[in-house]
This record gives sequence, C-alpha cells and structure tokens, in this order.
Amino acid sequence: PALVERLHALHIAAVTGSFEFPAAHGALLERLRRRYRLALFSNFDYAPALGRLLHANGLTGQLDPIVISAEIGFRKPGRAAFERALALAGHPVAEVLLVGDSLEEDVAGALAFGLDVAWVNPRGAEPPPDHRPTYSLERLEGLETLLGR
Repeated sequence: PALVERLHALHIAAVTGSFEFPAAHGALLERLRRRYRLALFSNFDYAPALGRLLHANGLTGQLDPIVISAEIGFRKPGRAAFERALALAGHPVAEVLLVGDSLEEDVAGALAFGLDVAWVNPRGAEPPPDHRPTYSLERLEGLETLLGR
C-alpha cells in the first residue's frame, strides 16, 4: 500500500507539474466574470489534485460550479455527464456556451447535447463534418471578442 500511494503521488505530481496557467488567462477570466457566470467542466481523473491546482492559481473563486467527472461519476462526451453538469450550473441549454479544446469530448459532446460550443483550435485544424463547433477560436483570448458581439 505504501508503494502504491507513493507511485500515485509521483504520477499526480507529474501530471499537475505540467499544468501552466498564463497570467493573461487569469485577467481574461476576471473580465469575463464581470459579465458572465463562469464554470468549469473537466474530465480530470483526480479531483483533489485539480482542486489544488485551481486554488493555487486563484481560480476557485472565479468558477461556479466546478464540475469534475471524477466527482460526478460520468465523463464527457457522455450525455449523463452533460446532464449533471448543466443541472449543477442551473442554466438552460440555450444560455450556455461550452468552451473547450477537445473535438471528441468537448465539441462532439456539447453538440450532441444541444449546446453551442467554442472550440479552442490553436493549430487551425479542420474539424470533421460531424464535429463542427459553433465557433472556432485560435486562442482563448478570442472568446472576449466573440462574446462582445
């Protein structure tokens, strides 16, 4: 048990150690939060580690709710995951814009659930016909321009 615990800790440290939160994103979220309710919907597998990352980067107070698949028992792109996340957010589908970077988990899942989705696509990849996002952004900062329309 001690070895398993140590290996788990090393794995989590490696995963979370690769996390980078640009200062510009913090400023962007702060500006958006003045006009919109912001939430997090993540497929992260170990909620305590994500919670520590969010706290360390000052994000826990900016995001409500924080929905982590490991805590709700369902993963994106599954319908049950989206149902639970939207229930926790308390907003109708028509009032939600999902912003994500995964074609399969975020874009396909959101579209199947009837959500508008902004795909963060820094490489300018062409999505397949069945995964066409409502919006495509080269960078997250483009969200502010998009929402200002």
